[in-house]
Amino acid sequence: MKALIISDKRLGHESQSVALCKLKNFDYEIINVKFKFKILKLFSYVLDFLKIYIPIFMYEKPKNDKFDFIVSAGSTTYYANKFFAKNFKSKNIALMMPKGFRKDFYHIFSTKNDAKIKLENMTILPVNINFLEKKEFYSPKSKSISFIIGGNNKIFEIIPNILDAIDEIMAKFRGYEVLLTTSPRTPKWLEEELKKRNFNFSIIFSENRINPIYDFVTKSEFVFITRDSVSMISEAVCAGKSSVYVLPLKKNKNSKFDKFLLNLEKLNLVKIYSPNDAFEKTEKLNLKDVLKGIIL
Repeated sequence: MKALIISDKRLGHESQSVALCKLKNFDYEIINVKFKFKILKLFSYVLDFLKIYIPIFMYEKPKNDKFDFIVSAGSTTYYANKFFAKNFKSKNIALMMPKGFRKDFYHIFSTKNDAKIKLENMTILPVNINFLEKKEFYSPKSKSISFIIGGNNKIFEIIPNILDAIDEIMAKFRGYEVLLTTSPRTPKWLEEELKKRNFNFSIIFSENRINPIYDFVTKSEFVFITRDSVSMISEAVCAGKSSVYVLPLKKNKNSKFDKFLLNLEKLNLVKIYSPNDAFEKTEKLNLKDVLKGIIL
């Protein structure tokens, strides 16, 4: 099977499409699409409602001329997804709920917190589709714990008390190796404070743009991760052996993140950290097994 991935060049969107192809063993090609003017994106909703599919977007010409599937995630990609599906006579797949568009894709994958309606052509999952590549950067010589620290977004804000939680957890795991990675959104002030801690292995992302999460989730007993990123949490609960604890952040408003985490808690895929925790084991979700039962 061969898939054409339509990308808006947003890493979190493109990585989901690539993950689906890898989990389903599809060969794939990636092309980028973009609306030259914002008004054209709004126009795409109207054209989709009218079932008219024309190239109102800029795109790279695919190298191949035959695809079994067109795959994409993100509102900028869904109209192009349908355009290419029509032209190549391919089945099309939308990752994430395609809000504002007609839901007549061949198949839709949506997280439970986004799926306000149930459709026959939709699979509801507790997490984003993800595939964590095996990239090894560090091997602890003894038991270890890991911290995956994100950053600010429209919903959450990292404030200095995150350092108190980190120090508190490290004190409870004396004798363990402690691993750390920050992310593209981690504030500079927090990275500077983290450099003062005695980590056995640390990646400050602004200085070293690698992703060591595979090491963390496969080699640590517990992973502590900030709650700002659905993608990072999805990776943590779907790979490796580590139990996943979510570090609370200052919340500026209620959002779908709350429903996302509540559902993961119910499934025992994560626990929300509190100072009185006994640090129990959490479960893992095997996405490859879940997708085996879905015939595309």
